[in-house]
Parts: sequence; structure tokens; C-alpha cells
Amino acid sequence: MKSGHMSPFLLATWLAMTWLTAFASADANEEKAVYRLRLYQEGVGGLNPPPGTYFFDQGAFVFIQAFYTDPAWYFLEWRGDLEGVHRFGGQLSYTVDQNRDITAVFAEWPKWTLTINVIGGGTTNPPPGEHVYIDRHLATVTAIPDEGWEFDHYEGDLDGTFPTDPVAVMNMWRDRQITAYFVEIIEGEGEGEGE
Repeated sequence: MKSGHMSPFLLATWLAMTWLTAFASADANEEKAVYRLRLYQEGVGGLNPPPGTYFFDQGAFVFIQAFYTDPAWYFLEWRGDLEGVHRFGGQLSYTVDQNRDITAVFAEWPKWTLTINVIGGGTTNPPPGEHVYIDRHLATVTAIPDEGWEFDHYEGDLDGTFPTDPVAVMNMWRDRQITAYFVEIIEGEGEGEGE
């Protein structure tokens, strides 16, 4: 081989190695795309991670969970950039491929009023008056007669409670009104008959 010349085989090998080295170097220096997540919350509840702005590499897996912190509130829905997002109740997940704004929405349970009235000598627990209950919660009312009186019956929106049972239990899915009736105990009633 003459000085200053390279064989075709060595030339091809050198070119291939040069190309592979350049390709590997470019691939190593290439940065992944970074995308933003802005996470918001409406209403009373909790988020993991908490509301805020986050940045993730393209292809990263994101998992968000909404949970209740107050029994008067419940998770309602997700809103925002939800295309390609997997949702299951208060859980949300997706693979990062774009910027997203996502909002977790919490709503307040309806509330209903139980109005308790008393006729006669006695009271109730809770006491007579208006009492507010969260939707579908149970309201329990116990009749308590004064000395010399006895509980007789309830009237009103009893929801299946036996009227003469002093303990009334009602499912509060609407407003209700009940009245507890007490009657006086008459001692010696019937004495002297036939005299």
C-alpha cells in the first residue's frame, strides 16, 4: 500500500465509526421535552399532590388523587385538559405529552332541616326546635317525659318509625317535621267506682 492512502475497508470502517460517534453524542445531548401541569381545586377537600404548578419530562407518569376532608363535602368531578387522561372517581392518571390545566371540583352535600315540636309535659333529645342534617344522614330523636307525664306518640314525617316508640330514627333526604305528644299520668284514676 502506498503511503498516504487508506484501503477501502479501513475507510468504510472509519466513516461508520465517525457517524456512530456523532449520532450517540447528539442523542446524549438531546433534552427531553418538559411539560407543565397546573393543578387547581374548587370547594373543600384535599389533593395529592396539592394544588400548584408542576413540571414533568415527556413520557413521565402522573397520578393525582382527590380525597374528602370534611363530611359535608364530596368529590364531584375533574375539569380541564382531560383528553387522554384516565379517571376513576377521585383518581386521575396520564402519561405526560402536553401542558395541562386540571381542576378537582368538590361539592357540598345538600342539607335538610328536622323541626321537632312538643305537646305536653316533656322534651326531646335533641331538644325541640330546628336541627340541620347532611343529606342521607340519620336523625335520632328520643322523647323524654317530665315527672308525672308519659310519652304517648309521635306525629309527622316519621319515615317508618312506629309512632308509639319513644326513639324515632329518620333518614334525612328531605325536610321533616315531627311532634312528640306527652300525656299526664292521673294517679288514682278509677278509685271510688261503685261506692
